[in-house]
Amino acid sequence: SLGATWLSSMPGVATVSNTGLVRGIDTGSAGVSATFDGQTATALVQVTPATLVSIALSPANPNLHTGTWQQWHVLGTFSDAKTKDMTAQTTWQSSDATVVSISTTGIASTLAAGTVQISGTVNGQTASSGDFEITPAMLLAIAITPMTPTMALGSTQQFTAIGTYADGSTQDLSTMAVWSSSDPQIATIDRNGKAQSGSAGSVQISATASGITASGSTVQIIAGP
Repeated sequence: SLGATWLSSMPGVATVSNTGLVRGIDTGSAGVSATFDGQTATALVQVTPATLVSIALSPANPNLHTGTWQQWHVLGTFSDAKTKDMTAQTTWQSSDATVVSISTTGIASTLAAGTVQISGTVNGQTASSGDFEITPAMLLAIAITPMTPTMALGSTQQFTAIGTYADGSTQDLSTMAVWSSSDPQIATIDRNGKAQSGSAGSVQISATASGITASGSTVQIIAGP
């Protein structure tokens, strides 16, 4: 090939370098010729579309709670080493639609705690996320009631801790929370949220669960009725 003059009849379809290296540009046919010492030889080059070699799903390691959503993507790798986002061409499937449902555009909505697998299919190729866990909804806040009670000496008061979660649900956490009193000499509180007054004064009651602490209840202990 050294010394030859190379030429492509359709540079928009295929180009050829001065060393005879042909590069496909677009689908179609092109004649590639080499001229040397007054002699010319021509070859017909057929450029076909690059074929899909593999697909990959993302995210690779999803971390989802109930009541949340996640956009999934598919990246295709082709025979010409190029990559392309093929999310819009993907057929999506959830292994358990009661745990996670997934739309035709790849948006997964978490419905319940459990184990699930997401898969996507493009041009006969399927990729799977593998099994991953949907955990219970994240606890966002705790509210204590009653907020500002007044207690007589020697009396008891039952407190309630209500948790609000990321999926909008609520749960009574009174028997699961860790209760505390800012001054046990004024009032103590047991593991179920029941306070016992000890002396007159003001004390703050707090409750903690899943790393969230609520301390909005200030109790007044009075000596008289």
